[in-house]
Amino acid sequence: MRITRTHRLAAAVGGGMALALSLPLNAVATPPPHAENAPRATKKVTFTDDQIKNSRKGDDHPQAREVRQLHLREQARAGRLIDAKNVSVAILDSNVSVAWERGRNVEKVTFTALTADDAPDADMAGFDIGMLTGEDPESSGVSANAYGAGMNQATWDNGQYSYKSGDCQTAYARRSGTLVGKVNGCYQKVKPTNDYNGSYDEFSYNRYATATAEQLSWTEDYVPVAMDIGSRPHRDHLSRTIGLTNYFPHTPEHLCNEGAEVSVTAGAFSATVPLRNCADKWPTPDAANSYMGARYDQGAIFGGRSAGLDFVMNPKGRQGGAYPILADWDSARFCVGTYSGCADWAIVNPGW
Repeated sequence: MRITRTHRLAAAVGGGMALALSLPLNAVATPPPHAENAPRATKKVTFTDDQIKNSRKGDDHPQAREVRQLHLREQARAGRLIDAKNVSVAILDSNVSVAWERGRNVEKVTFTALTADDAPDADMAGFDIGMLTGEDPESSGVSANAYGAGMNQATWDNGQYSYKSGDCQTAYARRSGTLVGKVNGCYQKVKPTNDYNGSYDEFSYNRYATATAEQLSWTEDYVPVAMDIGSRPHRDHLSRTIGLTNYFPHTPEHLCNEGAEVSVTAGAFSATVPLRNCADKWPTPDAANSYMGARYDQGAIFGGRSAGLDFVMNPKGRQGGAYPILADWDSARFCVGTYSGCADWAIVNPGW
């Protein structure tokens, strides 16, 4: 059995909003080849913004209470204590539910059930689940932690910043009423009070997501075999973003260089950002379109109930103008560990 290694890669931030790396902004890594035997999709559902809003359940709904508590407990384990009244829940159908925090808008959720000839359970041998979310432009400077699973030991000149935000959301998948997997995605955005730039405003945008499977039994254990996360300017607020100063990681080697430290600069802002080092990960940047993303593919099913992806991007906006608003995509594929065709990372595109 191959063991996936997870390491921490520190990103310390200090003076001028460009990574201390002499790498081109348009460096794009080559993702892995697709698996030859892709699984069959037996159910493919896309929930849109209106459906999500209309599916919200109150506190008196048993499943809504359960989903809310699951989200609160997961964030508490990551060091984020959240008021329950700031968590919204939608029960989309018997297989899919989502929870999100007040600074987020959940705009689309996708779910695809997968089967294969050699799968032990023809009903759902695997599944894809994904979320398309955006920051709520009305909730500027919400009570978001600058610390937690994503950004640690953050400091500013005199402890000052002019803007910070950051919230999380989780999509849950069930089979026959039993929770089988979840994808949690978060963002943190900070603008220091003084970014020492006279041409445009600079921000640090940290993204991290974790896919976690539930153990059902010794013979039927789901594992996350692929992930795909990304961020880009929100389609409703494109003019707010005028480009990227930089991003990290640039290449797969930066995800797998054990013990490496990368200096990301953002004026007076400094922080330690744990970008997890692990094989089988590929950054997918597109600086020309202010897009950054990352993919993970085990290449074969060999165990491991949790997988994570992280990246940092530095979007810039017009000086003194409206803050950049980004859209985020978090998705994962889960499979029972007996069929390797499910490792194909061609997860459903969010359609953004």
